[in-house]
Amino acid sequence: MSKKKTFSEEFMPNELEIIGNVEDGLKTTFLDEELDPFEVDFNYDNCATINTNGMEYIAISRYTLNKLSYLVGVADRTYKEQFNKKKL
Repeated sequence: MSKKKTFSEEFMPNELEIIGNVEDGLKTTFLDEELDPFEVDFNYDNCATINTNGMEYIAISRYTLNKLSYLVGVADRTYKEQFNKKKL
């Protein structure tokens, strides 16, 4: 029996997964608690830049905040590894 997909899995399959590459930039996407989509850029500055698309606010769960915080570290390590490889 196959597992039933959640709304996020169905409409945003790469939600809260790092996509892209070091040259073009690492990104992720997520749905806030009101199901509005957002794109997040990781720029090797230990930060996540959330494109709010002009919205006045974002309703983010603790889970999403924790996951974004974790992904900032993953992205920074990815950038560091790639930049160190280029130096060799």
